[in-house]
Amino acid sequence: MGYAIVGIGTWFLVSDLHEGVLSNSSENRFCKLAILLGYTWLIGHGIWLLIGSSHPYFYDVLLHTFFLGFAFSMIWGHAPKLLPLFLNLRGTVFYDKLWWGIMVFEFSLASRMVASILEIPPLRKVFVVINGLVILLMFIMLLVGLVAKVRRMKETNYLIK
Repeated sequence: MGYAIVGIGTWFLVSDLHEGVLSNSSENRFCKLAILLGYTWLIGHGIWLLIGSSHPYFYDVLLHTFFLGFAFSMIWGHAPKLLPLFLNLRGTVFYDKLWWGIMVFEFSLASRMVASILEIPPLRKVFVVINGLVILLMFIMLLVGLVAKVRRMKETNYLIK
């Protein structure tokens, strides 16, 4: 299974790598970078399946490389564009402060994984807390962007009917 996951993640990464990262739009760069980071976490998940089975934190690293690294990177990469669509609104909820959120999220998750692999429980706990707070903060930032968008659309009467 590890080989298959590494293969799938590599295929996604290579096939998506050439599009969007060098875009002129900050929003497109943000979305594409988050998605590419998600593919990277998926590859890391597959590698960990292959090499980490005897490690004391095997399941911790295994679960969090997939569900936080891969899944949440995909959520951050798609949410600015898809969230308004689900609510029948035009446009996106992207704004530049989301860059800070994803940078801290990825750094704290990578640090958490390193602390787990090196078996440093106190450092791991610190990054667990930071990771959880950043996830909460990212959802709040997306909701704030969404509320601001709805207010602007009501003022200009651009809501889709």
